[in-house]
Amino acid sequence: MVRWKILRRVTLAALAATFTACSEPTAPPPPATTPPSATPLLFLPDLGSSGLVECRTETSQSASALLTSLGGEVSVAGFRIIVPPDALPLGGLFRVTMRVPASKYVEIDVRVNGLPHFDFLRPITVVLDYSRCTRSDIDREPLRAWYIDPFTNLFIADMGGVDDKVARTVTFTTDHFSGYAVAQ
Repeated sequence: MVRWKILRRVTLAALAATFTACSEPTAPPPPATTPPSATPLLFLPDLGSSGLVECRTETSQSASALLTSLGGEVSVAGFRIIVPPDALPLGGLFRVTMRVPASKYVEIDVRVNGLPHFDFLRPITVVLDYSRCTRSDIDREPLRAWYIDPFTNLFIADMGGVDDKVARTVTFTTDHFSGYAVAQ
């Protein structure tokens, strides 16, 4: 009999908790500035005015080099990648490929052994060349490098960098390879 009363009380408590959890809140939640469903995971700019520097090229160029833990350099069309010693694992041979695609943007796609993403053991230097740009408006404000999605050109991370207006390059360091572009 005592067991029955305990079982009944536990069951009633569980049912009360279930109904309480499913009931409507007594007060509306405070308004959010951005609905949770609208919070972007990436910075998603309007592609029509993305801020990426537009200087069209109709040709695609690429270069590759086999590098070891001793480091090395890959360059094509004024763009450069400088891999310092010990940025790559010991005992390995790594094909580093840089591609400057035919695009309206100043961008590159860089791969190690064909992989779309690669993490280095220490930072490497990337030089993005915008000398093909003849627009005067890019000489006013400092330009920056951005880590972008190479398929959608959406911003992922601001890489910063040093904008050399005389050489018309943006130089930055990174510990990973992916797609990068110059932005205002």
